[in-house]
Amino acid sequence: MPQLFMTIICPVDFDANSMAALEVAANLARQGRGRLVVLHVVPVDVAPKHKADLDFLEVKENGARQWLQGLARDRLQGVTHELLSRSGHPEVAILHAAEECRADLIVMATHARTIVPHAFCGSVAEKVLCQSRRPVLMVPATLGGNVDLVGAWMTLNPQTVGPESKLAEAGENMRKGGFHCMPVMDGGRLAGIITDHDIRSHAGELEDVDVRAAMTSEVVAIAPDTSVQEAARLLIECKVGALPVLKDGALVGIMTTEDILKFVLR
Repeated sequence: MPQLFMTIICPVDFDANSMAALEVAANLARQGRGRLVVLHVVPVDVAPKHKADLDFLEVKENGARQWLQGLARDRLQGVTHELLSRSGHPEVAILHAAEECRADLIVMATHARTIVPHAFCGSVAEKVLCQSRRPVLMVPATLGGNVDLVGAWMTLNPQTVGPESKLAEAGENMRKGGFHCMPVMDGGRLAGIITDHDIRSHAGELEDVDVRAAMTSEVVAIAPDTSVQEAARLLIECKVGALPVLKDGALVGIMTTEDILKFVLR
């Protein structure tokens, strides 16, 4: 099968709808073994003229780059990708970036839910669609779900470990992945959760102790349609750092403290 899309660009923001578009773009890149360019635009209506404005813009762009890095770590495993941040009018920045990276396809959400005034950002998708010289795939907003629900913010496809694995293996996977806990799966069923604290408590015997012996088996789990506020309440009351997300008994994600912070920072 010929490779249709060697380079795909996907504009994203802090909105659940753009996360749905990113998932579509990532799947296309995986299947076609293409390159995915993830773009975030810091909206600027008027070019900054004062140093204070320039400094503020630099802070926002640095924050955008850090957010993109976290996004790539959580959602782009196994995808050849590049991260871009720009500032300016969103539709102009998107079109320029598409030309710059010679994109074969632009994938973006049809609508955005952001704190930017509607008059400024509401027609971005329409302007890109009308002005682009490259194919544009519009992902309907309904695919993004409700922005206030866990399904819009959870970390998808979290790395897991088996109960028979050794703590040394679990600890090494956490270190490489930069996370603090992993769901424990036994035959497709959630059997528990193991944390870096559990592993540290068995220092000196990591090569000998199974995950089953150190994990917490009584796990508080939530569903994708749980509200983010309820997830935050459970994290605080249960004094845990993450909540596995189950749908019809299957693990579909994990909601961490970091994910809650992303929701707050939107």
